[in-house]
Amino acid sequence: MRVLSLLGRTVDVLAWWKAKDCPGGLPVLARMARQYLGRPASSAGVERMFSKAGKLYDDAKKRQDQETLEAALFAAANTK
Repeated sequence: MRVLSLLGRTVDVLAWWKAKDCPGGLPVLARMARQYLGRPASSAGVERMFSKAGKLYDDAKKRQDQETLEAALFAAANTK
């Protein structure tokens, strides 16, 4: 839960955005706020990308160009 203390008041930011998710409020912006505020920050995605890069750029494949490695990493990151 993200709680913000402002001017002596405590505000639950997610609850505030949930209240704005109505036809008269800001429904699209509220959904975006919940998407980004509701998830804990993690470096797992970056760690996975470094692992893939290490597998793609091992001793046997060091002759490939930087552009080839970049394209392979882009493809690996954007496929299931």
